Amino acid sequence: MAAARLSRKESQEVTRARLRSSAIQAFARHGIAGSRIETIAEGAGYSRGAFYSNYRTKLDLLVDLLREKQIREIQLWREVLSHTVDLESDMAQLAARYDGLTNVRERAMLNSELQLEADRNEAFRPIFQAYLDAVYAETRTLFELMLERHGKRAPANLDAILVTIRLLGLGLGSPSILGTEIVGRTSPGTIMLQFLSSVMASAPAANS
Repeated sequence: MAAARLSRKESQEVTRARLRSSAIQAFARHGIAGSRIETIAEGAGYSRGAFYSNYRTKLDLLVDLLREKQIREIQLWREVLSHTVDLESDMAQLAARYDGLTNVRERAMLNSELQLEADRNEAFRPIFQAYLDAVYAETRTLFELMLERHGKRAPANLDAILVTIRLLGLGLGSPSILGTEIVGRTSPGTIMLQFLSSVMASAPAANS
């Protein structure tokens, strides 16, 4: 039986997904400024014209990448909370899902490149900040929900904890930040599990 033919919209999304994947590799290898549109297009198996049929500029592609990243980062928390059983299971699920993320190091390098681009590019800066604010706000909401479900309330230093979670997530993908010995001895998910477990254990009880 012949495979169903993709609609124009579905075909465009396949093309854009391949361009985004190629861009992540190019940005990690050459930096955003050093990545040529031709390189991104060729890496995805397309021509320069195909790139411009989907994105006007690299900035447009960056915005699409941020949208994809935001969905993926929040989805990880949502999936765990949708199957809440007990605290230990929730923590184990988060660790397993973090270990299950593909190309963690490549994506950590992409995060660094995005931050550098925001520092250098005034047009991209507010877009990147809006992305960070949106991810932070939703992560805070979901983390507070997790605390509530397990009979805890938010500690006074919740903002610092959430920032640490994000920085730890970035560092776990880059051995050059944490050191190859640390990353080599244990999985990123296990390190994240130990941190989150200590946070949950020290969080005050809801009725205290």
